[in-house]
Amino acid sequence: MTSPQELSPSNGRHAHPEYYLVGGDLYFLFDITILRVHSYFFRRDSEKFAELLEAPIKTGEFKVGTKENPLELKDVTLDEFESFLWVFYNRKYSDYSEGTAENYVAILKISEEYGFPNVKAFAIDALEARSDIMLSQRIALYRHYRVGKKYILPLFLQAIMREEVDWISDEEIEEVGPQAFNYLLRARERLLRITKGGTSDWTEKNAKKALSSTPGKDTLFNTSEFIPSPIEDTEHKTPPYPRVLGLFAPPGPSN
Repeated sequence: MTSPQELSPSNGRHAHPEYYLVGGDLYFLFDITILRVHSYFFRRDSEKFAELLEAPIKTGEFKVGTKENPLELKDVTLDEFESFLWVFYNRKYSDYSEGTAENYVAILKISEEYGFPNVKAFAIDALEARSDIMLSQRIALYRHYRVGKKYILPLFLQAIMREEVDWISDEEIEEVGPQAFNYLLRARERLLRITKGGTSDWTEKNAKKALSSTPGKDTLFNTSEFIPSPIEDTEHKTPPYPRVLGLFAPPGPSN
């Protein structure tokens, strides 16, 4: 998570244009970009960070998160971290309406990885309000970041209650993964048996019965086979700072 490195004018590093803040006491390094933010938010909202920042300093080493020993977050891009910091430093205070799906996916990713439960709940609520994420992608996303049964079960219900013969496409099968697909396929077959093949009885009650009687559901709510893959967006909505590369889902209305 860290890589101690001395900062000097000769190494080519530069301060982030937005997140090199006056009064900041916590440093992050992304390639050659240094960010200086306030440790208060990280200590308050994450037990992992609170423990990390209070860890004893070994002889001859710099304290973690300082200018001499900035934090480097594994598998997190600068764009993603900018989205995450936006939660704390949004200039519009409680108005997060300018956030894109990609912003909130990044926030969900980091909050799950580094233990920010309140921030994770915020990201989930924001994603739940959006209509520009495909069902299969939402399933993959929610499973991968362990969003929980409360949010994943309704998605499974939507999937197996589709009335079309070709109820799931090859693309969707690839997105949700073979384990989830096989579970949904078995659940749909049970739903057909319960309703004797008639879609007129495809009620939520019967669909829940089919899901609950299908083996393997418990593991599906907390694990994922793949990292959800982003889909480029053709909608050109001006994002908040931080900048983003595009939405997470195909073109469609956004909330």
